[in-house]
Amino acid sequence: MPKLKCRTVYTYKELDQDAKDRAFADWEKRQQSDPFMPWKEEIFDSLEALFDKTSGIELKDWSLGAYSYSSLGVEFAEDGTAELHGARAMAWLENNLLGALRAPWGLPKLKPGAPLPEGYSRSWVPPNKEYPNGLLDCDAVHPISRYTKPGAIPLCPITGHSADDDYLDALLKSVRAGDTLKEAFEGLASEYCRMVEQEIEYHQSRECFEEIEACDGEYLVDGKAV
Repeated sequence: MPKLKCRTVYTYKELDQDAKDRAFADWEKRQQSDPFMPWKEEIFDSLEALFDKTSGIELKDWSLGAYSYSSLGVEFAEDGTAELHGARAMAWLENNLLGALRAPWGLPKLKPGAPLPEGYSRSWVPPNKEYPNGLLDCDAVHPISRYTKPGAIPLCPITGHSADDDYLDALLKSVRAGDTLKEAFEGLASEYCRMVEQEIEYHQSRECFEEIEACDGEYLVDGKAV
């Protein structure tokens, strides 16, 4: 005759430290046996979109991967552009990329729900009476908010993903350090690796486990997941 067995289950917060350690160790082992590469596609899409957005340069080929040698092959439309550096390289970036990303001058003072200039979408609106929880539109053409300063480059201006800002920062840092345009653009391969590896490491960390995975989990008193 079948027997009914009852077991008491606990939330992660209810476990003692030894049980929490076991819960994390079991989860960590599963993560390492089946490594997950979060945001990989979005990080690459941001890189590809940056090249699409930049006139006068083409991304010809790439070899990208976490914890491995990575490279980008780029080609400039005009001879001599690849070797530009210093002020001339910064001017080229402004004319071929940055200028198109900047919020327009003379931007009207925006009110909640007010229409934006033609070609612009509201990407983020702080909580207010009309939008108590704020508003997020990841398909914004030019992501500006009513707090964007005219002439400034808004956050995540290319795809709406935070990788946009990381690539732009890395590109500008490289040129300001004296690298040529070719070196700066090809160096974005390292930035891709850094971001993907950072995501992998976070999603295998105890911080991620406790912030995301453990919240909805149920465990036995020894920490074994149910």
